[in-house]
Amino acid sequence: MDVIILTSGPLSSGPTKFLYRYIGPYKIAHFCRNYGYDVQVIDFVNFMSEEQLYYYITKFIVSDTAIIALSCTFLFYKLYAGGASKNDMLLWPEHLLAALQRIKAEYPNVHIVLGGYNCNLVVGHDIVDSAIMNYGEDIFLELVEHLKLGSDEPEYQMASIGDSNEMRKIYNKSKKIRHDIQIDSHVFSNNDCIMPQEVLPIEISRGCIFSCKFCHHLLLGRGKMDYLRSFECIRAEIMENYNKWKITSYYVICDTFNDTLEKMQKWHDMIMSLPFKIKYTCYLRADLIERFPEQAHILQQTGLYSAFHGLESFGQQASYTIGKAWSGKKAKEYIPRLYHDIWGDQVKQVNGFIIGLPGDTRETIKDTINWYKENDLYGIVLEPLNLSNNKHSLARFSEFEKNYEKYDYKFGDDRNNWILPYWDKNQVLEFHTNFVRPTIDPINAWYTSWQVMALYSCGIYEIYPLLANKQWQQANSYRWQDIQNEINDLTDQFLQKYFQKLAAV
Repeated sequence: MDVIILTSGPLSSGPTKFLYRYIGPYKIAHFCRNYGYDVQVIDFVNFMSEEQLYYYITKFIVSDTAIIALSCTFLFYKLYAGGASKNDMLLWPEHLLAALQRIKAEYPNVHIVLGGYNCNLVVGHDIVDSAIMNYGEDIFLELVEHLKLGSDEPEYQMASIGDSNEMRKIYNKSKKIRHDIQIDSHVFSNNDCIMPQEVLPIEISRGCIFSCKFCHHLLLGRGKMDYLRSFECIRAEIMENYNKWKITSYYVICDTFNDTLEKMQKWHDMIMSLPFKIKYTCYLRADLIERFPEQAHILQQTGLYSAFHGLESFGQQASYTIGKAWSGKKAKEYIPRLYHDIWGDQVKQVNGFIIGLPGDTRETIKDTINWYKENDLYGIVLEPLNLSNNKHSLARFSEFEKNYEKYDYKFGDDRNNWILPYWDKNQVLEFHTNFVRPTIDPINAWYTSWQVMALYSCGIYEIYPLLANKQWQQANSYRWQDIQNEINDLTDQFLQKYFQKLAAV
């Protein structure tokens, strides 16, 4: 192979395994294949042993293999112990590092490149040759052509990666633009070892029309219909997946899926034209559903199965400051109505909140948890705010990080420990560990909006009604361990089938 890409979905922090395919590596692979290069994606890396991983990598290395690429988004993991400064670094899984050290010693000319979201936070290591810190299609293709053909190198700067003091090439711009998301004809390859009826990611658009103050994603504040794939391309991909593997379940990859009513109407027309029904999960702005009530019906009619709402805060100061004033005005009343009355408890909503926004305190967070309990909602996520004062020259920074003093944040000697007048990040972490998690875990949905979809990849259908029923869970807790074991067994069966397919490529 000319290129080998290593990737893996996130490891669960709980007792149950979940399998996700992250879309980025497959988009890169498809784009390079269109230009004549052989690419192999090796997925579920974090579920392999060192020997397994070494075997699969060396299976695909040939004399002129140019690149081993690491998709950092979920492949690496955070260390939650040891304070806030450690919390924001991404660490190498031991088996991954050990396998790649062996590979680098045996094949020193193979270029190892990092890419994907937050790759600038990966702890530095001397086996890494470079990193890509932007959307990767054009940059990655130019790097392949540079290494294989000696053509022009993508634009780069010399900088450190993570906490390393060693300088590496950081590619952040291509010489020319060849990728056009509007006509992106992405399809999965037989080499991707797709399993029958699993849940696949599908990209609809890139970027976000909003610019929340805490967010540092790419393409914030884009135009309403910019960076949107044509629905002809999306339909063709859905049909291809169905015809090859009977796929009908999806993770919709879109920062804000329902950002415009026009987009939702086009989605509805396309889905209704399919000869089969689909189910999917996605990120949704609840304020836009309330503003355009027909969106709720469009979403449910087209197969919305679960959803994540980033509400962030009910506090008027916090919600106004971050750019989500609706959350502080109407969300408390509207979210229960959407869940129970409009969607009839049929869409598994998870509501996300951030701890540490301006004006929010321990008491406001406790009130939010009480709201969740009193309204008998499906799921809630409350996570500490992450901000950094580490002015890495090539990292992306949110508005809060660029102008933190304007929002009453300060930083002490620890570049990752933000400080507000009434608490700081370390105190938020302690509050999250000692109060928030113990309070919500016993009453929360066992599985988030993404996880309930992941169960379908392993053929878990019959026991799902039990997973969604909190009263059943509480009354039959003695059976819960058996169900978790069953899920893990089915997950292991899926992995073994995937490994067998990969070995046969």
